[in-house]
Amino acid sequence: MSRMTTWRTRAQIGLRDPKAISTNINPVNGVACHYGGSGPFKRSSHADCEAILRGWQNYHMSPDNKNNYNDIAYNLAVCHHDIIMECRSTQTRPKIRGGANGNAIVNGNRYSIVCIWGANDGAAPLALKRAWLAARAFLRSKGGAGSGMNCHRDMASTSCPGDPLCSWVKAGTPMPVPTPTPIPKPVYKPPPFPTGIRPNDSSPCAVTLQRALKKKGYMASSISENCNYGPQTQKAVAKFHNANPQFKSVGVSYDPRIGPKGWYHLFMEAYGGAR
Repeated sequence: MSRMTTWRTRAQIGLRDPKAISTNINPVNGVACHYGGSGPFKRSSHADCEAILRGWQNYHMSPDNKNNYNDIAYNLAVCHHDIIMECRSTQTRPKIRGGANGNAIVNGNRYSIVCIWGANDGAAPLALKRAWLAARAFLRSKGGAGSGMNCHRDMASTSCPGDPLCSWVKAGTPMPVPTPTPIPKPVYKPPPFPTGIRPNDSSPCAVTLQRALKKKGYMASSISENCNYGPQTQKAVAKFHNANPQFKSVGVSYDPRIGPKGWYHLFMEAYGGAR
């Protein structure tokens, strides 16, 4: 069962006990897809989907029903709320013979999964398809179902399960590939501005500054890096200021001293993708 699909038991749904149970099934042909008919059967509340299922059980088990069913005819039911509902098959008793596929042969060699959906409900939503696939996976892993998939109309004179669902089954039950959530790139944060850094002083921060100046081409890569904020570093900072005059000290033409705003901009330009 998929991570999103949930499961409802017969007791939770309020289904009556079956009149009899048959385990005489060898589901080598897999599962068959059914729906409710013309409908509409789409309901906003899942409780109403379960009410529909109880009504189907009452109809199937009615003394007036010529098929003389012992229980609701289907093995499992699914709805567009992404929920699987137990019918004849349960989590503790999966391998039970159904009665919905058309005759003794097809009821004995495959399970039936009914969609609480109808022709007048339009195209089946992904949540219903996801629940149907999860129900099929359960019957395969716990009930020994083969890999085959059929539409009810393949085995009986009926339009069930309607063109959209049957076309989906015939195409191999394709599901859209989810678009992966992009992983956000880490936000670059420049190193803190070293208060007191100035020309002709010695500080390890001068090396960090020189590397950023080289990264952006303000300082030649051949110049050795060292802790001295000397003439080469000053010349490179002045070159940065000429390219970014908004960070230059007011009233000077040659500004070799980096300030906090210029520091931030230089490092964002060098490593943070700023232009």
